[in-house]
Amino acid sequence: MLVFPSLEWFQELTRLMHANEAIFKRIGSADVIWAVEVQPPGCGEPSRVFRFVFEGYGCEVVEEVDPAAETEEQVGEPVRVATQRDRAEA
Repeated sequence: MLVFPSLEWFQELTRLMHANEAIFKRIGSADVIWAVEVQPPGCGEPSRVFRFVFEGYGCEVVEEVDPAAETEEQVGEPVRVATQRDRAEA
């Protein structure tokens, strides 16, 4: 079972996008480098940053990068993603 957030989870999402290309082509094409920072729900856990390279109708690269590295691709406001653990604790 894949766990979010993980590199494997995002790689599987990319694989599913490519396997269902006709569905995703309706969204449109993009040539963009995009990074997502996933902040942990608890204190003491480090953030994780995942970088994506979209070209045309597909995601060509997905990788985990060092959140301490400041690069042009790592832009935008941090987003906190609720996990099952968050919902159980609520």
